[in-house]
Amino acid sequence: MKLPNKNNISVFLDLLPLAAVLVCTIIVIAICGASQIYYDDKITDLTDGWITSDGDIVSMSSLPAGDITLTHSLADVNIDYKRLCFKTIHTNFTAAFDGTMVYEYAPERPAILGKSYGMYIHMIPIPPNESSVTLTMHPLYQGTPAEINNISVEDAGVFMGDIYHNGLPNFALCIFIALFGVLMLIMGAITWFTYENSTINFFSLGVFAILVGIWSANDTLILQVFTQRPEIVRFVNYLILIFLAYPPISFLMSATNHKNSIAKPIIISLTTVNFIATISLSLLGISDIREMLPFSHANVAIALLFAVYLMVRAAVKKDC
Repeated sequence: MKLPNKNNISVFLDLLPLAAVLVCTIIVIAICGASQIYYDDKITDLTDGWITSDGDIVSMSSLPAGDITLTHSLADVNIDYKRLCFKTIHTNFTAAFDGTMVYEYAPERPAILGKSYGMYIHMIPIPPNESSVTLTMHPLYQGTPAEINNISVEDAGVFMGDIYHNGLPNFALCIFIALFGVLMLIMGAITWFTYENSTINFFSLGVFAILVGIWSANDTLILQVFTQRPEIVRFVNYLILIFLAYPPISFLMSATNHKNSIAKPIIISLTTVNFIATISLSLLGISDIREMLPFSHANVAIALLFAVYLMVRAAVKKDC
């Protein structure tokens, strides 16, 4: 009879705690079943049916540009233990119930963060026995409409549950991308200290993955909810776009063995000018980091053209 290998036994013992926890968790979930907590999860959508000060009926999904005050009846809405829940984008506002203002969102920001906080969620308590809600909205960019999305009367826990339910899968993917970037940084450090003439620039690949992971997490709203500082999340998001063009070019130059390409100094110069101009104009109040976004897009487009050139050149000359 062949005795089991000691290494196999060691691996089995190492994995046994994890297996035991997973099996016991599955058994407990199967025995206990679903949660026994009950709550009123009825959601009343308030996207349509808003009345302007002139008596016109409008929808939150298609508002005219500029400041606007809208009122919606709550007479037929069950407001007991409910909140007015919605998401705002680049919009300051006040909320009043039966003419009494109970909530205002107009956060002050340092000039460097620009004119807007980006996007954020709100869960406003509704006082009992109220018959109407009035929102006075001020879009933060001239010539644009106020943006309020997914407005409803519902349980705050249900609203937050939807935020996490919709955002966590994509947020987990963003974390995975960022962790891949960290792995590439580690790989870069290993090759840097181990191989004197390493050709592949893993550092740039790692930085690119981390930046993409953080940038992609913006739309999930998880970072805004977790930090409660949407203006900083927004600033970092736009800042990433300024620097995003350089890392892939640096990586491709190493991967295609074309380290003397003019692509690197051109992208570095454009990125530097874009960064200095964006920050300076924001501090002076002349422009805004969002309004400078076309320059970041142009920089990315130029980097994409260089990337195509480097790959085609490598394929023709068989340098990679």
